[in-house]
Amino acid sequence: MKIDREDARQALLLTLQPVFIITQCICAGCFSIMYYIINLIVLLLLSIWNLLLAIISF
Repeated sequence: MKIDREDARQALLLTLQPVFIITQCICAGCFSIMYYIINLIVLLLLSIWNLLLAIISF
């Protein structure tokens, strides 16, 4: 039985497709979590800075 190279490539793509989708989902989740954490850190730093300014100005 002769396996065509194109058929082999299609089979490989089909088996790899779920892996790609899963890794894309994981990467997207990581990026959104990182973005959320960075936003929280920036907000915390800004609020701390505002507190310091308020304390200094009194």
